[in-house]
Amino acid sequence: MNALIVPTTGLDVTILTRLAESIDYPIPHKVIINNGRWYDLDQWGAKFTDWKILERPDNLGCAGSWNLAAEIMPHEKAWLICNDDIAFKPGVLETLCAFADENCEGHDALRLNESYPYYCFIHTQKNIEDFGTFDANFWPAYYEDCDYNVRVRLAGGTFKNCYPGQNQVIHGKPRTGGMDYNAMLQGMGLFNRHYWMQKWGSMNLETASYLWPFNLAERDHHFWKLDQMRRDKMHVLWDEFMATKNPSIYD
Repeated sequence: MNALIVPTTGLDVTILTRLAESIDYPIPHKVIINNGRWYDLDQWGAKFTDWKILERPDNLGCAGSWNLAAEIMPHEKAWLICNDDIAFKPGVLETLCAFADENCEGHDALRLNESYPYYCFIHTQKNIEDFGTFDANFWPAYYEDCDYNVRVRLAGGTFKNCYPGQNQVIHGKPRTGGMDYNAMLQGMGLFNRHYWMQKWGSMNLETASYLWPFNLAERDHHFWKLDQMRRDKMHVLWDEFMATKNPSIYD
């Protein structure tokens, strides 16, 4: 495995530094997808010159950023994708790379373990062929992972864990962000949960009441189509949050 993809909103370069300094195994292609653009990452990039910083004019969201891996590195069979607030413990990356090389052509969704299914996971060309891309209507984040899990199961796929144990990575503290940030999160969560229920007819995020997306049998499990009107409504919340003077406060 030659590629590491890290979406970020650029809020805190200290966690990006922690991630970069935890890399103890050579991965030739390491890419930061900067969706937030609150802060210029040029100074960070000058220190970590082996990383490529991809500046986005818009916020792709979590699912959209994950999908971008196959677009910017189409010749790779697998990509390691992780949160910006992840740090790898010694030896973990070497094991993950070996695991990806050995399992990237199997009919499985590959993840670190059940406790960290999408904080850090291996995505593959075979997964895209078998289960499709991530549904970017779940924006900017929340429920895109639940959606993919359901699609894997409905398509007859299984999950394979890279590690049988836990705590192989360090995961940063969640952002509290004050009233503006929490209001934005609540609004996004409501929008995305409503979309989840429309798509799968279930209150349970682990199972689907429908066998096909939106209960339409003519649509296979891969199906999703960007709803621009829905995205525009969600952008209102995002833009209001981006306009705040102090958009993020950490614990």
